[in-house]
Amino acid sequence: MVYEVLYFSGWGEVPTYYLVDSAEGDTPEQALAENLNQLTQKVRKEFGLSTSDVRDEIIQETLYVLRADGLVSVRDVKRLCERRKKYGG
Repeated sequence: MVYEVLYFSGWGEVPTYYLVDSAEGDTPEQALAENLNQLTQKVRKEFGLSTSDVRDEIIQETLYVLRADGLVSVRDVKRLCERRKKYGG
């Protein structure tokens, strides 16, 4: 499936979600995990965020994928990956 990806900018006067791109995957979590680097670079380019000013991890913490019941964040993906490693799934 194809999922829409949002970037949350809390640095401006009005915190805003921006539609950045779409990502493909079997699940929203997979779509975000498998496209994280490309999405990070796209945000960096579109918003003029240099590597000396903003680390990739900071950008990644502000990316979300839309799903029917809410948003999936990078934190959600990391927790899911850790759970799978822990329980072998």
